[in-house]
Amino acid sequence: MITVFRRIRKKLADEDKPVKYMRYALGEIVLVVIGILIALQINTWSQSQKELNKEIQLYSEIYDDLKREYFRIEEIIKDVNKYQKLHFHVYNESKGKAQFDPDQYYNYLHWQQRYQMFFNEKYALILPNLYNDDLQDRLKYYLNQERITNTAVSEWNDFKLHTLRPFFSEHGINNSKGFFSTETPVFSTLTSMEFIDHAQLKKMYGSMELDQLLYDLRFKTTWMHQNLVWLKDSNKRFEGIIKEELILHNTTDIITKWERLDEKIKILTEAENLYDAEEYLKSAKKYVEASEYGGLHSDDRYNAACSYALAENIDSAFCHLFIIVNGTSSRSYNDWMTRDSDLDILHDDKRWSELTLILEANIKNRDAGIEE
Repeated sequence: MITVFRRIRKKLADEDKPVKYMRYALGEIVLVVIGILIALQINTWSQSQKELNKEIQLYSEIYDDLKREYFRIEEIIKDVNKYQKLHFHVYNESKGKAQFDPDQYYNYLHWQQRYQMFFNEKYALILPNLYNDDLQDRLKYYLNQERITNTAVSEWNDFKLHTLRPFFSEHGINNSKGFFSTETPVFSTLTSMEFIDHAQLKKMYGSMELDQLLYDLRFKTTWMHQNLVWLKDSNKRFEGIIKEELILHNTTDIITKWERLDEKIKILTEAENLYDAEEYLKSAKKYVEASEYGGLHSDDRYNAACSYALAENIDSAFCHLFIIVNGTSSRSYNDWMTRDSDLDILHDDKRWSELTLILEANIKNRDAGIEE
């Protein structure tokens, strides 16, 4: 093509036709400029497409992390509700409105909340990279609420660590005798012990000092709970906006994945509710049904075994327990199985000793590997 242009240009020059030559030259310049503009446009479009794809990938990551954080927030809220329930019980005991309850887990008075949300750490620096102003504003709002929530959790933990625990030490409420009843270094075993000497705690009932500590504990726990609820609501709204963007750009794989997990969690919640309602066979079947959405986690399989045992479906209970012990060397399952009254009906079956021997062997092999 360039050779053709050169020939035309030479011919016009040789024929001494300057006007035609100038027209041709201008035309050639225009063509070159148009070509450059088209090339620039294609390059700009290509770069914009790359940036768009990069941002859509970022949306997918944000959506995935929002879902993960949402379920973690729900777990923490459940824990906080348990803490608060105990706080009310201890207060009512101190006022003579309730009695010692062995089903209450007094160790919650010691517990701290170790979880910190992670969005600020991961996404605070990417705010300028978001081209969608609405999403940028929503992310800013969410990060701010997360910071406030983290502060509330930290204040609650600091109160436990620097105020409540020293109070227990000062007044001999820590149950050191029970705590030293075993030499095991495994923390999961220690959590089954009584951290609190209830008799010593009871001596402080009616005192102004304990009364004020319970006041602070209630206030800080309520504030932490409220911020977790606000963060959960903000999470859900933000998720909806991100989801709309992903659907708009036909990027739905991550949505489908979480919809399946949401359905699984829904079924597991139904299984828990059926267990609480003492409909054990239905509960067990719901746990098994959940496996259709990605297999059963060992804890869920253990719960299925408990429900089957309570429903007196012994074979199914053992089936699930054998699957667990053949794939784990965790002391937690050993502790649970030996203490859990749900499994009492299995103890007289010869398979029970086989089960415990397999798990104990796995634990010994694991410990030997650690020592080596």
